[in-house]
Amino acid sequence: MTDELAIPDAIQLEQIPCPLCGSGNLRRLFSSRDYFCGIPGEFNSDECGDCGHQFMNPRPTVESLAACYPQDYGPHVVSEAQQVHATEPAARPWYARPPFRWIPGLRALYRLLTEDRSEVVPSGNSTSPRGLEIGCGRGDFLIKLQQENWLAEGIEPSPATAESCRSCGLSVTTGTVESADVAAEEFDAVFAWMVLEHVIDPRSMIDRAFNSLKPGGHFCFSVPNRACWEPWFFGKYWLGYDAPRHLHHFSPKILRSLLMEAGFHDVQIIHQRNQRYAIGSLAAWLLERNPQSKLGQKFMNWFKGSPPLGITLLMAPKAIALAAVRQSGRLTVIATKPVA
Repeated sequence: MTDELAIPDAIQLEQIPCPLCGSGNLRRLFSSRDYFCGIPGEFNSDECGDCGHQFMNPRPTVESLAACYPQDYGPHVVSEAQQVHATEPAARPWYARPPFRWIPGLRALYRLLTEDRSEVVPSGNSTSPRGLEIGCGRGDFLIKLQQENWLAEGIEPSPATAESCRSCGLSVTTGTVESADVAAEEFDAVFAWMVLEHVIDPRSMIDRAFNSLKPGGHFCFSVPNRACWEPWFFGKYWLGYDAPRHLHHFSPKILRSLLMEAGFHDVQIIHQRNQRYAIGSLAAWLLERNPQSKLGQKFMNWFKGSPPLGITLLMAPKAIALAAVRQSGRLTVIATKPVA
């Protein structure tokens, strides 16, 4: 491997057995690159022959994880538009303003086409429910919780990002769910949007979420879905793999098993109406063949941000259809802690 393609010295990798069952019965699936942030090198993924879990192997050591997230990593970047106090009311959407609000059915149609079910807010068990978001990033969801009258707190491992959240008036602790001082049975809901695939020990995170929930509380999270058409079609270019940051590639079956073993019941697995990974994977494929591809760069910019509204609306029927047949590239999961 040339110096240009070598993995940076700051990222040290370690060979591991299956992180879920401990088996050494593994087979190599593929090698992929970092198409999202551009960290050099190739990263391997294995499948466990005993439990079927797929994961990055070798993976970054605990000390190397921070080096996998460049300063411009999208979920950590706080824009000027987000530097507002968390309690400011949200502006009315365009469809609720004249003359659009007078068009019959427009609001319902717009919500049908744009609601991707990527984040959910369950009904609180009290007048002031408490919510904890693990890996809160720049704080967008915490603001949403506050606007819906939740007492919202966050945990964020990036010190700079956590400080940006605090400067916006949000209650955010720097650290991980393992290092944070979270009391037992304290929260009505724990949220982790696109986080579980990033952690070294997903079982530990699920157990901590379970312990911090009140009886009847909900653990709500999202992950890429490796058991859909996208990784089969795009192969190593599938952006859901996102090496070297995504350490695990979950399937609905594996997730349900982990949650039930932790003590959760009533596990709901929702297929998101989301084509984000399909757009990003096509961009990666195009840019691999031609780094100057304007179309590939446009698709990658859409993946990192969001497509224009017109493109979103055009893609919505396909996204809805794929979700209906359980072939979405992203999953939203709601697991409930039993009432004693």
